[in-house]
Amino acid sequence: MNEVCKVTDCSVIKRELTIKEKVQVAFADVPMMMQVVQGESGFRQFNKKGKPLMSTTSDVGVMQLNIVHWKEARKLGLDIFNNVDDNIKMGRIVFERQGLKAWMFYKYKLSKRLST
Repeated sequence: MNEVCKVTDCSVIKRELTIKEKVQVAFADVPMMMQVVQGESGFRQFNKKGKPLMSTTSDVGVMQLNIVHWKEARKLGLDIFNNVDDNIKMGRIVFERQGLKAWMFYKYKLSKRLST
């Protein structure tokens, strides 16, 4: 006989989503973004020293948001440097406006793979 688990008999494990899972949720309708973010940041918001991940071209965080987006992020109250959720939110805004071509990894690597 199958028994239904009662709330008091079950333990629920709650955990924070990983950065990869957060990107997957935010871009569920754009599966290719997983490859883009893997190529851009390796799903990292911070470097090994705990500082915001920053490229040599001033792209920051998991979504590698370029300096041209920093001012708008601030105006929207988003801390794209220290808050991974805010970085992903701003990444979604950039995507809605510019599509995948906003990311160098897509522009110079993925799009070429897709066209061959």
